[in-house]
Amino acid sequence: MANNSLDLVFLQDLSTSFDDDIAIVKGLIPELATAVRNIEPDTRFGFASFVDKPRTARTDGYVYQTDLKLITLELIILVTQIYQKLN
Repeated sequence: MANNSLDLVFLQDLSTSFDDDIAIVKGLIPELATAVRNIEPDTRFGFASFVDKPRTARTDGYVYQTDLKLITLELIILVTQIYQKLN
């Protein structure tokens, strides 16, 4: 039997030119993740970011980094809930 799972990585531009869009993208991710899971329940999600001008206070000089390796949506929800309780 073939493995039909899907690995999906969200790549976010963190440069200042994209500041106004970051909140919109964050708001769309839960709906998109749910829609993808409805099609492929075994989907794993990851998150990465990049900046085209890495010398800013926000990025500590990186160009690209993996912010969250591939994990299931359930684990993302759990981590989010814990983070929200701590902050």
